[in-house]
Amino acid sequence: MKKYFLLLIVLLIATNSSKLFTQNLKYVHKVLKDLTAKEMYGRAAYKNGDSIAAEYVAKEFAKCNLKSINDSKSTDGYKQCFNTNCVILENVSFELGKGNVMRPDNDYYVIGSSPTTNLELENVRPLLIIDKAHWELVKATKLSDIILVFDAKTFNMDVKEIVSFVDTGLGNIQPKLVVFQGYEQISYYIGRDKILKYPVLQIVGDKIGQTIPYIKLHIKTNVVEHTGCNVIGIIEGKQKNNYIFLTAHYDALGMFADKVFHGAHDNASGIATILDLANHYSKSANKPEYSLVIIGFRGEEIGLVGSNYYVENPVVPNDKIKLVVNLDLVGSGSGGLLVVNGDANNTKKYFKEIEKISNDEFYFHKISTLPHKCYSDHCAFVEKGIPAIFMMTAGEECKYGHSIYDNYENTPMTKYESLFRLIKEFITNTK
Repeated sequence: MKKYFLLLIVLLIATNSSKLFTQNLKYVHKVLKDLTAKEMYGRAAYKNGDSIAAEYVAKEFAKCNLKSINDSKSTDGYKQCFNTNCVILENVSFELGKGNVMRPDNDYYVIGSSPTTNLELENVRPLLIIDKAHWELVKATKLSDIILVFDAKTFNMDVKEIVSFVDTGLGNIQPKLVVFQGYEQISYYIGRDKILKYPVLQIVGDKIGQTIPYIKLHIKTNVVEHTGCNVIGIIEGKQKNNYIFLTAHYDALGMFADKVFHGAHDNASGIATILDLANHYSKSANKPEYSLVIIGFRGEEIGLVGSNYYVENPVVPNDKIKLVVNLDLVGSGSGGLLVVNGDANNTKKYFKEIEKISNDEFYFHKISTLPHKCYSDHCAFVEKGIPAIFMMTAGEECKYGHSIYDNYENTPMTKYESLFRLIKEFITNTK
């Protein structure tokens, strides 16, 4: 009888634990779905989608009764707002061959900071750059009003390098259009704070040959001064004046014509995680040892503008920050967990703690550290000498980076329970 009674208790505990975690997962999926809705307009400056998302995050903070950063009784109390110049892509369309409308992501993207362009030409001969030696000869020639076409494999540049190249590296050539073609897959690059000199197309495959029978390209961009906000809430810990930061960026890439960049894996997944952690630690029974500062950053996609602004305008002393845990791209997990900057002198001990917890509890089959790169919002803290790591999950299930297909349906939150428990146990146990 005693054995059956003990078995019943174990089953009840397991059932209740399962229900508790199912509820957390249900909440995370709700946040993911809400933030990736078309009504968010891709959570960028276009149609104030980022402001809609910021208000959503602030309302979730208010539901948890997080401490605000000013005396406002409204959700504005959680907002740290500032102005930046933003390039907004208002419209775009592209035909290659009459009536042959190219599809975003499948066929092409324009770089989001391309200038307003209205181009329609027939039977035009582009300048095809064969290789780098050919380019060295060509760029000294004074040419204008041409379509300049580079092979993306030969000129192996990431988008930031392309932007710099188009602005400063074209020599005496003044093209009407710059094309990089031959990609197997492309990602969208949102406009930042200024317009490029020339429009730039990235094309999947080799669609442009010696002659272009017909090309029509329409781009409408605009530079605006835009107000956006970091969203900040605080949970006081037992050590009130020492802090662990939990951060994630809530912005995404806006829209491309009528297509929405939903930004599920990148980075509604991170926001959903920090909101769930906020829910957990806001309960008096779960009061953390250290105070938690929980931040949804604006403008990560346009150059880490939210985190850069924050470190220059902190709401708590920077020298009282024990560690920043930045969450970005955490919708997968089948390939393990990556911790960027976990090998730095001021973060090694934290990575070892995280690794031990994961290995002891079998949370991730593989956990690795990567050297510091400015991939995400941890960067602003690292460059101030503040201990900061960036956690991201790995796995082929989330394969659409900076794509219109990075949506709710393609973001399964594969290892969410493991990630949540790992971070929770780390916060609870770290010294």
